[in-house]
Amino acid sequence: MATRQAVRAVNLRSLSTSVCSSSSRIAVRAPPVEAKGKRSESSSLPPFNAKEWASSVPVRESSLVALGHRLGLSVEIDEIEKACTHASFSESSNNDELQSIGNTFLGLVATEHLHLTYPNLPLKPLKAAVSMLVGPKTCSAVSREWGAHSSLRWRRESTHGLTLHEDAMASLSKSVVGLVLKHGGVEKASHFAKAFFLSRSLDLRSLLKFENPVTIINQTATKFGYSGVDVKLLKETGRYTQSPVYIVGVFADDNIQLGEGFGSSLKMAKYRAATNALHQLYLHVRPEVSLPSSTLFENGAYKSAPLGKSEVLFKSA
Repeated sequence: MATRQAVRAVNLRSLSTSVCSSSSRIAVRAPPVEAKGKRSESSSLPPFNAKEWASSVPVRESSLVALGHRLGLSVEIDEIEKACTHASFSESSNNDELQSIGNTFLGLVATEHLHLTYPNLPLKPLKAAVSMLVGPKTCSAVSREWGAHSSLRWRRESTHGLTLHEDAMASLSKSVVGLVLKHGGVEKASHFAKAFFLSRSLDLRSLLKFENPVTIINQTATKFGYSGVDVKLLKETGRYTQSPVYIVGVFADDNIQLGEGFGSSLKMAKYRAATNALHQLYLHVRPEVSLPSSTLFENGAYKSAPLGKSEVLFKSA
């Protein structure tokens, strides 16, 4: 029994020695850290170039077909591939022309849609609202919602300079709009833009900033045809406690309520009530009317709606 244990100990000792020696030989034969990524002198393969590899790999036709069916595009696959190719990727066949057409058309329909829906909206918030509807961030988000990120072909560095991925994605959705306008006409392009861009909800209240709304509401209400603007305390509770609440209303012509606000002090409640009244005046929504561009594909002359009131330029933005 002792002899067997001695033989087993000798075998284990020799096995551990052979493993250590083989691991030391492997460690010696491993290449140094500096040699990682370098081509061996004996190898005949060229070094890996990511840009050339990306250029040589074509977009899968199945993804282009799926994108076309998803958006209801009845065009050739080559046209869809061209709309998904940014100018930084190819100098000859790219979506530069389609992007320009789509960007102009989106700006047109978004401007007339917002101007007729909110006739009293000031100029600066109107421009900001157009950017929120059809700007680069929105167009990039629309392209991602379409699932078109796998079909996009672009390069970060090109002869035109650096190109951000967000700008390349924005060019894709604009190019698709230009593609619809080119092959389907103004009517289909208008319905397409309304479905994917103009139907998005906007927070226009954040675009209106007033430094002194209590003073501005008097001048604004006079411009809108009201007279005798008055601020009235509607309700209050806890005046002599640590947490009072006041509810204030802004009235014009004695009985027309323009806005309402609350606060822990009368000054705060008046400020919020005047701001709410200005929002009600400037963000008045007109019922759905026909757009000027609808006369391009509908019969009959366009009947324009009355223009809205201009803003009061008193420390407002």
